[in-house]
Amino acid sequence: MPVVDPGVAGRSVSREAERRSVRHQRQEEARVTADREWRTQIKAKHPLAGRLVAAVTPKAQIRAAPSHVQVWATGAVGEGKVGDVLDAIPGIIVLNDRHKPRSRSNIDHIVVTSSGVWVIDTKVRTGKRLEFVDKGGLFMRDQRLIVGGRDETRLVDAMTWQVEAVQRACADLLGEAVVRPALCFVDATVGWFDHRPWMVRGVVVCWRAVLPQLLLRPGPLGRRRMDVLAERIASRLPTA
Repeated sequence: MPVVDPGVAGRSVSREAERRSVRHQRQEEARVTADREWRTQIKAKHPLAGRLVAAVTPKAQIRAAPSHVQVWATGAVGEGKVGDVLDAIPGIIVLNDRHKPRSRSNIDHIVVTSSGVWVIDTKVRTGKRLEFVDKGGLFMRDQRLIVGGRDETRLVDAMTWQVEAVQRACADLLGEAVVRPALCFVDATVGWFDHRPWMVRGVVVCWRAVLPQLLLRPGPLGRRRMDVLAERIASRLPTA
């Protein structure tokens, strides 16, 4: 059996975080340099008034990276934390940071277990409380995922393409097994009585502590079939 590259959790996100951080630093350095040159020029052109204007005008300083840059680094750390938990679970095969061909999208974690194939998307929501709300009536269900008081059900719906990508990669090998989607939240909080994962619109919503019990459920796949599935998925969804 060929050796399957497990990938590195959060690697592509970390690369993007570094790229954005470097770009921000260069932009800030250019802004500071431009400010310094302006001060030199205005003093040279207007020795008296120029000095006064330069003195009362605040000097440009390098600013901290904005939140849309910092969020990439936070995401990389979160994926790494989930990756560490997955690596410690015995008997499963973990494929981290897989690239979807012909797109810029990636899948955080794909896990092959005896119960089937899991697609896990990591989300960092530090200190935010997770809530499951069912607004439906007798004949229609309207399930919602609330994170920190905001409706983030879109995260659940966004799992569809990931499941479809994995299914296309290995559908003929699944047999009675299935591909299951899961959203794993890092550093979020849940209620006192919320000890088990939720099912929201067919997607499991969970947190790191429950991953072992979720992934170690018995199923129809033996080790040989698990290896074959992992090899196929790794070949068709390479590391990002």
